[in-house]
Amino acid sequence: MKHRDMKTGCRKRQVVRPILSCLGIVAMYAVVAGGAGPWAAAQPKPAQKTGVITVHEGTNMALTISPDHKTLMIDLQGMMYTLPANGGHARRITAPIQEASHPSWSPKGDLVAIQSYAGGTFHIWTMKPDGTDLRQITSGHGDDREPAFSPDGSKIAFASDRAFKGSYDIWTIELATGNLKQWTSAPDDEYEPAWSPDGNEIVFVSGDGAMAKTIEAVDAQGNERTLAALGADQGRLEAPSWSPDGKTLSWTQFSGQGLFMSSSHLMVAGTEAGKNDDVFPLPAVWLSRDELLYTGNGHIFRMDVAAKTEKEIPFTAEIDWARPEYAQKKYEFGSTAGKPVLGILAPDLSPDGKEIAFGALNNLWVMKIGEKQQTRLHDNHKV
Repeated sequence: MKHRDMKTGCRKRQVVRPILSCLGIVAMYAVVAGGAGPWAAAQPKPAQKTGVITVHEGTNMALTISPDHKTLMIDLQGMMYTLPANGGHARRITAPIQEASHPSWSPKGDLVAIQSYAGGTFHIWTMKPDGTDLRQITSGHGDDREPAFSPDGSKIAFASDRAFKGSYDIWTIELATGNLKQWTSAPDDEYEPAWSPDGNEIVFVSGDGAMAKTIEAVDAQGNERTLAALGADQGRLEAPSWSPDGKTLSWTQFSGQGLFMSSSHLMVAGTEAGKNDDVFPLPAVWLSRDELLYTGNGHIFRMDVAAKTEKEIPFTAEIDWARPEYAQKKYEFGSTAGKPVLGILAPDLSPDGKEIAFGALNNLWVMKIGEKQQTRLHDNHKV
């Protein structure tokens, strides 16, 4: 199966994720998820050191906002947090084991769509805005990501390789019926969908793996048009988003060549906007035809496109951690006492059955059966 991700040792899709998520995410399960899992009852819980990490920044934070524009939701270290729209304390609403990201708030305000790795494969889930009533919406062996609610709240668009043709395509699912519809089928990878305000088109990026070179729009009949394009050596495009009046398109544009590019900027109507040079590859959230929210350089920003001004939305979030305590083994590297050999290689019995030849400690040895003394045939360390 073809994957468009750059992998960092954690789960797929995030281009860069802090070391904390790799080192701490498993340990945090026991504290945040209460030791959930089929092994929890059978295994005694070791003593643990616990604590809280307080953060004011994040990497690759996707965001969404409630329809009344009062509450923000962000993904941070594989967990969803909510906070006031003007900033403040962020409250965690999902557990690390769900590995939730890419939230999209329904226009009706009752649901939030996320992608989650909880079942061992990325699928689309929904939940209430407080993180309860988690429900898996898509299933199967396909890799389903980047959900986006339709303007009427009846459908969710997402990117998936569920067609098993070697690339990602744009799909939709109807919440009421579960009916799936494939909107694109080109050999290139097509992903990061976003709806037009009237719900007639879905905009997305297209390219080879993570190297998207065009932004396309497609309607339900399969008619496509190109909205933006880059040359072979002009970087890559990510995360398109339409303004509420449908007249302006924003996206993230990376500069340089190769997978790890030098900088990324927010583009609005084809023009670089804002001062940040590490804008995350995630869609901006438009508040009006002139204002939008986006994430970059570790922070959340609110931009007035018309006035060409922006301000940071500050936040504070706590991440629980737990580290099992155990007695560390002590190694006596300076000891000259004899020790048993733990690795014996290819023992072979002599024709008369009285001796055994074998390899150990990078040397060849012979030992008579019934005796403890071994004879080294040569010293390989002196060769």
